[in-house]
Amino acid sequence: RVFKGRTHTVYAIADVPYSQRLVTSSEDRMVRLWDLKTGEVLKKMEGHTDEVMGLAASRDGQMIATGDENGELMAWQAKTGESLAKVKVHGSAVRSLDLSPDDSFVAT
Repeated sequence: RVFKGRTHTVYAIADVPYSQRLVTSSEDRMVRLWDLKTGEVLKKMEGHTDEVMGLAASRDGQMIATGDENGELMAWQAKTGESLAKVKVHGSAVRSLDLSPDDSFVAT
């Protein structure tokens, strides 16, 4: 399947468990939530101030965490794409991140 609707480099991709959704992060400061069945963009999630490099989905499929080149970490509600939190966590890029096995914390 070809997923249309993006024009910039995609840095990370993750399956959102239990949802038939996919999430991507890209150089255009956007996080996109995709429908796996149709290939359509369900939500363009805005809020980062620079390229979004790091990305992870919680194991329970409830949350998405993203990190950008400015050292900011954002949390999103996976079902709706609503922003939950934004925190400056580093003085430089958050290029990789993951959630703990019980989804209680994010490691960057």
